Amino acid sequence: MRRHYAMIACCFGAGGIKGAVYANALAKMQQMPQPSKIAGVSVGALVSLAYASDRRKELLEDLHNKVLEHNMVVQPFGGLISRVALNMLTSIDDVCPFIEQDLENVNKLKGVESVRVAACRSGEDYPAQVEFKVCEGSKVTHGDVQRAKASAAVQYVFDNVTIDGVKYCDGASGGCSMPMKSLQEFYDDKNLDQLWVFSTKPWVTLLKHRTQHAASRLKSNLAKQQHVPLIVRLSNWWLPKAVSKRVDRAWPAFCAYDQLQTQTVLRTGSGEELENGVCIFSKKHAQLAARWNEQIQSFEAVERFAEKPFIVLAAPAKKLYNYGDLTFMNCAHENLSALDAAASDMRKKLDAATRFVSAYANQRGRAAPTSRSF
Repeated sequence: MRRHYAMIACCFGAGGIKGAVYANALAKMQQMPQPSKIAGVSVGALVSLAYASDRRKELLEDLHNKVLEHNMVVQPFGGLISRVALNMLTSIDDVCPFIEQDLENVNKLKGVESVRVAACRSGEDYPAQVEFKVCEGSKVTHGDVQRAKASAAVQYVFDNVTIDGVKYCDGASGGCSMPMKSLQEFYDDKNLDQLWVFSTKPWVTLLKHRTQHAASRLKSNLAKQQHVPLIVRLSNWWLPKAVSKRVDRAWPAFCAYDQLQTQTVLRTGSGEELENGVCIFSKKHAQLAARWNEQIQSFEAVERFAEKPFIVLAAPAKKLYNYGDLTFMNCAHENLSALDAAASDMRKKLDAATRFVSAYANQRGRAAPTSRSF
């Protein structure tokens, strides 16, 4: 029996305050993706809970506003830096009261079948992600919120979150800024028509396609820190222990190799179009399904590859947003305009991407027309 609706999954990545970029972009979209499966890690776990609720626009706007208003962002030397340097841990609730105040007891949106968040067991060197199922009832429960908080509790900054007697910390602590198990399962799901993957970092261009085996080897190399820049390794001798250990463990989640892992799982990564921030690939061909046309502000179908299922990669455009320049260490309230510019650009392209993939919602196995723009 033929389905008359698209099966959609959304995957939200890590990135601290920079998660405000796609939270802000999503909240302002004209027509948001309607996923049946959702997964997230770190700030993406909070976005996942908000996105699974029937108040998604309001909650996404609240998440954006309340995170950016906190003194750890607008007063970094009096907030985050002093806590890390002096090993002064704080509760994540103190930083983002939004989590407890707004997320708990909201109604789950009909049509959302599954939601997962990823955390890491604390105290392990380069720990593997552990995924929790959340939002299995009709409302977001206290347990759901606790699991999302565990996913966002950056180690050496926030207190660990204890769940069933086990302490958990930020889900990106092992060097993966995406919930990798869910991402792989979403990709392998033969019933899926669209997979939307949201990152806080610009995507990188692969010189060649890599296999899953290569991705596993890459992660192993990351754990051995072969790719940590020499200047970082040399500078660690004078840093306070809490800072140096955090730098060692967190570095892969903030570099291009982390993006390579995600793109390898998705079998995507070639083409200058990655610099546009939002890209549409055909999973069937592992090639671009559409190209962004700046003049008409729309995506244009690629004749040979514009076929379902689609993978939509969403990240800030490189020309507008440098991940390394917007960190807790150098943000000030008056220079957060780059976040707004990146979010505005992403929203525009996400709306165009939604129009493009919606045009094929009821098409299966047919090539897309090449003369239309979306």
